[in-house]
Amino acid sequence: MTVADVAERAGLPEPVIDDIESGQGDVDLEVLHAIAHALGVGIGKLIVFGESGQQM
Repeated sequence: MTVADVAERAGLPEPVIDDIESGQGDVDLEVLHAIAHALGVGIGKLIVFGESGQQM
């Protein structure tokens, strides 16, 4: 799936997805929920904690 695909499915502009992917975007729960839904996963799969990379 491309960034354009995720953006379209999430109903978000492609630059928003690009910024988040590069670690430069601010993400609120609404955006996170839209991306998770577009990818068919729960929000917890998108959140990583600390250096260990442990997911929720």
